[in-house]
Amino acid sequence: MYCALDIEKWSEVVQVATHFNEMLMSTRATVLGIMPAVVGAAALFVTQASEHHPRFLGIRFGAWIALGGLLILVAMFLLDYFYYYQLLLGSVEVAASLEKACPDIPPLTTKLISVVSEKAAHNYIYILYFVVAFLLLSLGIAIQFTRFEANSRTKIE
Repeated sequence: MYCALDIEKWSEVVQVATHFNEMLMSTRATVLGIMPAVVGAAALFVTQASEHHPRFLGIRFGAWIALGGLLILVAMFLLDYFYYYQLLLGSVEVAASLEKACPDIPPLTTKLISVVSEKAAHNYIYILYFVVAFLLLSLGIAIQFTRFEANSRTKIE
């Protein structure tokens, strides 16, 4: 009887873990969907103002847009890693402990943990956000320090 209650709890915990995983994937899809729009908007300022680049505090607007995209990326990383991901880890830990306590529960979570370690999952998250942040930062720097001429040739200032 006790194990039957554990199976019910385990089922609910797995549903919660699935929900948190879906939220993580949705957050990451949003980030990866916003970034091309940021790049496009920054590029639009470069192409539309080839002879005169509007500036604010000495920084070109295209670079500000790239910086804004970088700030959005940081905010989404904080939400992803420090909230949704931690909730997912907690629910996976609870599911694994229930699997160990009751032999009638299929060892689904335990097997998944053995295939994808927590350290590997951390590294994947860092790599995803670092690569996108590096690209945005590079774009902002390129926009700021490249001289764009009307005939489309570029020169480094």
